[in-house]
Amino acid sequence: MATKPQVPAVRDLARDAILKSMLENISGYNRKYPGVNIHVLKQAVIEKVVDAPNPQKPDVEFDPEIQLRGFLRAFASTPAYTTKFNVLDDKTKEQIRAFKDGDNWQETVKNGFRLPEINPAVSHALDTSAGSSNFPTQVKDCVLSSLTFIIKPLSLLFMKLKMGLGVEVLAHAQATRYAGGPKVYEDEDTANAKPIEVYSRLPFRNWGENINNTPLYTFVPTTILGIQNLVRYAKQNNLRVRCGGYRHSRWSTLSQDGEILISLLPIIQVTSLPDPISIRPTSQSDKPTELNRIELLDETPEVMQGKRWCRVGAAVTLEAFREWAVNLKQWTLPVDVILVETTIGGVNAPICHGAGAGKGTISDYVRRIEYVDANGNLQFVSNPGQLRAAAGCFGLLGVVTNITYELDAMTYAIMKPLKVDVAQAIPPLAKEAIPYALRTPEYDNITQEQLEKWKEAFNKRAAEDYYAEWFWFTYQKKIWVNSWKNTTDGTDFLDYPNGADTFFQWLQGWIGGVMTDTYFFQALPGAWQAQLLATLGLAVLPPTVGEDATPTYKTLLPNALHFRRGVQNTRVRDMEY
Repeated sequence: MATKPQVPAVRDLARDAILKSMLENISGYNRKYPGVNIHVLKQAVIEKVVDAPNPQKPDVEFDPEIQLRGFLRAFASTPAYTTKFNVLDDKTKEQIRAFKDGDNWQETVKNGFRLPEINPAVSHALDTSAGSSNFPTQVKDCVLSSLTFIIKPLSLLFMKLKMGLGVEVLAHAQATRYAGGPKVYEDEDTANAKPIEVYSRLPFRNWGENINNTPLYTFVPTTILGIQNLVRYAKQNNLRVRCGGYRHSRWSTLSQDGEILISLLPIIQVTSLPDPISIRPTSQSDKPTELNRIELLDETPEVMQGKRWCRVGAAVTLEAFREWAVNLKQWTLPVDVILVETTIGGVNAPICHGAGAGKGTISDYVRRIEYVDANGNLQFVSNPGQLRAAAGCFGLLGVVTNITYELDAMTYAIMKPLKVDVAQAIPPLAKEAIPYALRTPEYDNITQEQLEKWKEAFNKRAAEDYYAEWFWFTYQKKIWVNSWKNTTDGTDFLDYPNGADTFFQWLQGWIGGVMTDTYFFQALPGAWQAQLLATLGLAVLPPTVGEDATPTYKTLLPNALHFRRGVQNTRVRDMEY
C-alpha cells in the first residue's frame, strides 16, 4: 500500500523556512544535474533574499539586478539555456552576455534594446540523452519552409526520457503550407484568386500546454471573405470551426481533433518563445489586413462627450493597440489586461477584466460586433440589449471579425507602487486570521488601531482608485500593491516602462522560461519551485534598489495598464481571482 504523502507543518511553509531548507538541501542535486550551477544559485539568489535586506529601505529585500544575474549564471550551462539563447539575434546575445558578466543593466541597453528576431528556419539543438537537464518543453512547433517538426505530448516524452529512449521527433510532411489541405480562397474566385494559408493535421498546443490536439486543418485567413468561404466549406463538409489567437485559454475553447482551427495570427508567432511583440514594434502598420486594422470612426454619437468610437480587427494584438494609442495620444481603451501578447478578439470573447471598481470589463465598451455566422454570412450586432449577450460571446456567436469600441480621451496614470506586508496590503477581518507562515516578526505587536487604519486605506483604494490590483506571490510575506489614480494633466509624463525597464522585464520572463524547462526545476519540491518563481517574479516589480521606497511614475494610461512586458515568455498555469 502506498504511503500517504506527509503534509509539511504550517511553520515549514513560511518563506524563510523554505529558503533555509533550500540552502541546507539543494546541494544534493549537484551530482544529478551538473548543468546547473547550484553554488551560484545559492550565493546570488537564495542567500541574497535571506541575508541582504536594506536597512534604509525596509520594503526592499534584495537587489534584483544581482538576483536576476544570479539566475542567468546558474542556468547558463543548461541545454535549455543554450537552446533558447541560440535562437536570439547577435545583438541580443551580446546584451545578455554583457549583463550576465557584470554590466549594469541600464548601461547594457543604453544604445537601445531590440527584441530578438527569431528565424523560423532555425534548427533547434536538442540534447536527447537520458538524464539531460533540459525539459523537452523547450522544443516548439517550428514551421519550416517545407516541413514542420512536431514533438509528442509531454507526458509521453517524459516517460521516454526517463527510460533513456530519447526524444522522438516526428516529421509531418502533410503539415506543409498549402499542401495536403483544401484550397479555400481569400478573395473572389478568379484565375488569380489567393488561397488561404492552410496546414494539414498540424498539432495544436496551447500556451499553458494543458490542451493538445490535432485539427484536421489549420487556416490563417486575412480577409473577411476568406472567413466566409471557410465557414461555408466547413458547413458543406460537416466540420466545426474554432478560432485561436495567442492560445492563452486554459479551457478547450480553442481547437478539436479532426475539426477546423482558424488562427488569427501567423503560426510561427503563436508558437515561438521568446515572442518578438513585447519589445520590437509590431507589423500592424506594415501589413494591414481586414482583420488587423484600427480605424477611428466618425459615427460616434454627438452626446458622447470625450468619447470616440473605434473599429478594431479581431486579430489586432494588444501591443499593436497600445502602440497606436501611445503614438496618437488622443484616445484609449479605459480598461485592459496586463498582457500585450494577446489579440483584441481573444480578450473580448471571454469577457476579460477591467481596471478597478465601476470600470466594468473590456466587453462593456463594445458598441458593435461584426461576425461571420454559421452559414458564412456577414452579420453585425449593435442593439444595446443584444450586445449584452453578443459582446462577450465565448466563441458561440460565430467568427468575430471586427469589434467597435467606445474609447475614452487619453488620460495619464500616476503610479505609486508599493511592497508592503500581507496584513497591511489586504488587512484581515481579525488579527489571528493571518496565517503564521505569512507573519513578519513585528506582527504580534500590531495594534487593532493599526489594523483599522490599514482597512480604511484598503477600502479607499478599492473604492476610489482608477486601477486597483494586489499581487501576492506564493509564500511571500509581502504583497505588491499596484493601485493608482489618473489625471488629464499630460505634463511631465514618463515613458514607463522605458527601454531599460523593458529589457529587465523581458529578461526576467526569458530566464523564467529557461528555468522551468530544466529537469532540475521539475525535480524540485513544489514549495521550492514556488519560492524560486516568486523570488524571480517579485524582484523586478518596483520599488527596487536604486529607487525611492515609494517611487512615482506618471505615464500614459495604456502604458500603466500594460506595465509588465515579456510575461508571455514564462509558461505558467495559474488562477486569477
